[in-house]
Amino acid sequence: MPTIYLYFYLFVIYDGVVAQLVERLLCKQDVWGSNPHFSTIITKGHMSEFLVLKDTDIVNIPVTPEMLKQAEEKARKMGCLNKHSMMKGERNVEGVLGELAALVYLPMATATDNYDNDLRIGKLTIDVKTKRLTNRPRLQYDCSIYGYNPNQDCHLYLFAGVNPEHTIVWLSGFLAKHVFYQKAQYCPAGSQRPLGGGKMLTYKEDNYVTQINKLNRIEILSRIRPKTD
Repeated sequence: MPTIYLYFYLFVIYDGVVAQLVERLLCKQDVWGSNPHFSTIITKGHMSEFLVLKDTDIVNIPVTPEMLKQAEEKARKMGCLNKHSMMKGERNVEGVLGELAALVYLPMATATDNYDNDLRIGKLTIDVKTKRLTNRPRLQYDCSIYGYNPNQDCHLYLFAGVNPEHTIVWLSGFLAKHVFYQKAQYCPAGSQRPLGGGKMLTYKEDNYVTQINKLNRIEILSRIRPKTD
């Protein structure tokens, strides 16, 4: 297992029990380089310190005219690649904006542009899941993935939202893929759950669902320094 993947595998599942092992991986400097502050964050060993626990943990990325133009051009070329897509083809622009916003916030990442993942940091692959939101996301909001997706080839899911005006993207947080499915509730098509105020949400497709306050903070990813030759 590559060091970069092993590191995240340990980081998102365990706590202080593996702090010393994580520290040894960091000290090898074959992936992360010298980053004492990042090492300190990890070796605190308290999972709650990695979670999205307050509104300011959600990152705002303003959409520039250049980003919007790039998203619209790419969306036109994409068409409806996947009948299950959250965007249903006509809303691919939101999905591309989520990817572009993640690249703005994570300048060390590169785009992969394949079906299984969108970004790469070193050997770490990330798939960006973007939804259209009418309001800034709240901590209790859902993060959903369709039921057909468990075999997707990526290490992390990064969850984002974009407003209908396409002026801002919110980066809510991330989870390792296998941890997402450990935390998520499976909601088959036709099932319902209460939204509050007497309203019910009915799932039209099979979904795996968790909440933003169960994600890891996106800020943690910004501290990665991939190996340079």
